[in-house]
Amino acid sequence: MFEKFKKKHKEEKKVESAVPETVKNEQTVENIQTKAPGSPQVVILVDANNVAYGNSQGSKGAMLGNVIKALDTLNGTGSRILAIADATLRHNIDDKDSFEKMMSDGQVMQVPAASSADDYIWEIAQHHLKKGNKVYVVTNDRFPITKATTAESKNIRRISFMFVDNDIFFQPNLNDLVKPTNHNDQTQQKTAEPPVKNVPSERKPKDSEAAKKPRQVKKDMEIPPELLSSLVTYIGSRNPPVKIGDPINFASVSNFLHKKYGGDFCATFGFRRPKDFANLLERDGFAKLSHQGTTLYIEPTDKLLPSVQ
Repeated sequence: MFEKFKKKHKEEKKVESAVPETVKNEQTVENIQTKAPGSPQVVILVDANNVAYGNSQGSKGAMLGNVIKALDTLNGTGSRILAIADATLRHNIDDKDSFEKMMSDGQVMQVPAASSADDYIWEIAQHHLKKGNKVYVVTNDRFPITKATTAESKNIRRISFMFVDNDIFFQPNLNDLVKPTNHNDQTQQKTAEPPVKNVPSERKPKDSEAAKKPRQVKKDMEIPPELLSSLVTYIGSRNPPVKIGDPINFASVSNFLHKKYGGDFCATFGFRRPKDFANLLERDGFAKLSHQGTTLYIEPTDKLLPSVQ
């Protein structure tokens, strides 16, 4: 079931028609993550047990497909995603082997036996709130509301969800959560910048290709071998296996690298932003870059794949 679900979702991503609502939400959260240094980080904590049971009220049992769908949607946002499960979930979920692999890969974290995932989620949420981050908890339980007894803790927002026809919908909508902040930033920038008149026409892009031209990276910048090795590890763990030219959402790559290197792989390796790494991969022939709307994808070349096949 795990392989069938992943294959179906991957095929959906290749469709170049209208962008689904969940992707629009991802793009908006990604915008907030790529703002100037010093901006709050968006941290989304996922109640894996609650998501696994979905909106079936337990009638269908714990379903791994629910967890995959939620994480696949949220991982594309560029936010830091932390999925946390009770120790009992590994025994009750429908695809135990695949769930064990997700835990070994760090996609889901399990709390100690006889402990409450809700309590850990709440403690972690408060920790990130004190660090100045924006914190959300994905769950249909009410504990983020009932535990918010102080003015500060009420800033930890709950995001409820519902599955309809194998799609997941959030309330508040992800776009609604971040749009006001994004809009205000753009408004302030427009207010602060005086209007420019008589701009020479040669300074404007003459066609769409010029507008899409990627920013050049420094000629002396090299890909750290350790970082390339981590990318190879990530691609090798994908199921179904990645083939030459298969598009991989770069936001999911960034999220994996952020988790591996303490929350900010750019700071670890001296990049200004995650896309600098993507540009280096294209420059050195390890991957090609493509876009679907504003979402960036990397397509591995034969220079990279032999090391993971």
